[in-house]
Amino acid sequence: MKRFQTHILMVSGQATPNVLAVMDKSIRPDKVVLCATDDMRRNAEILAAYFTLHQISARIYELGSAYDFAALQEKFLDLTADFSGREPETGINLTGGTKLMTIAAQQVFWQDFPCFYINPERNSILSVSEEGAPEYPIAGQLKISDFFAIHGYQVDTPARKEMTEKTRLLCRTLLGEYSRYVDSLKELNYLAGEAKGTLVVRKSIPEKYWELLKFFQDHGAIRYYDNNRIEFPDEESRRFCQGIWLEEWVGNELRELNRRVKLQDYASSIKIKSGTDTENEIDAAFLYKNRLYLIECKAADLGKDAKSAPPLYKLDSLHLRPGMFTEMILASYQPLDPYGKRRAADLGIQVVEMSSLLGLATCLEKMISPKGR
Repeated sequence: MKRFQTHILMVSGQATPNVLAVMDKSIRPDKVVLCATDDMRRNAEILAAYFTLHQISARIYELGSAYDFAALQEKFLDLTADFSGREPETGINLTGGTKLMTIAAQQVFWQDFPCFYINPERNSILSVSEEGAPEYPIAGQLKISDFFAIHGYQVDTPARKEMTEKTRLLCRTLLGEYSRYVDSLKELNYLAGEAKGTLVVRKSIPEKYWELLKFFQDHGAIRYYDNNRIEFPDEESRRFCQGIWLEEWVGNELRELNRRVKLQDYASSIKIKSGTDTENEIDAAFLYKNRLYLIECKAADLGKDAKSAPPLYKLDSLHLRPGMFTEMILASYQPLDPYGKRRAADLGIQVVEMSSLLGLATCLEKMISPKGR
């Protein structure tokens, strides 16, 4: 695809299609014009700040109402005058905006200006103006922080930590011998939750769970246990026993996936904050071919009393924030009940559960392959 000096963009609630072509280094323009209706002004300001931060000149062009077709055409006609004589150097990205905006823009621009469209399924650019032009594969150069920043969110991503061999062995054992430990882990998850704030839980603990407790004690995550009490050495160890071990395993598998397919970015324990200071945490995420995959990890029992609903709804809520180029994955040590599986399917959430988590990297590799990604 040709590199244009200027991109004219149609701003909408989906910022990713506006950004992908601009941030591809091979075709990056010097300037962008952000065409925004009244209700998209804030979105345009967020994008303008992002582009300016990356040394791309950004100008907001106000269109007024999104539903006055004649006025939209008039506004776009006025805009063409600003680029008279520079039409071949000005590319029109028709991907965003409302349908009326897109139709008005295409009618005004298509004869004299090169127009293009972002194909989200193939991560490519299609030429609308040049018949028979090949699709241009968009380079994967955005990071996880970019995906959230262009939608108005701040991101805090901790430094990646290499999993210790001791923790890797523990996780492999818990997943590889799933049927042996599944009930004991369900109990440990509950008991560790009860110890929050005190690091001690006093409950009757049947001897059948002691093998698992000894396993975690040898790891250093449990200080002491008997048939009536468990003591944890610190809060980090208590949280590890309550399920953070699974998050660490998922991080390990993302590292393996990156080794196999070279991800754009991946991270664990990501905190995102909105302009109102509302904070949410994402257990893990990775980027591949400009598509963001969000992973929620659950070691607790989700198999009864609709316990699967909260993590599923959390994923569904979070995936809306970075836009349409986002997929959702639930990594659950315990099996989902039939209701949970139906709900996940309805929400478009892919589930990897139980012993399948041992080969999570392979499962994820298959997920990102089917649609030519």
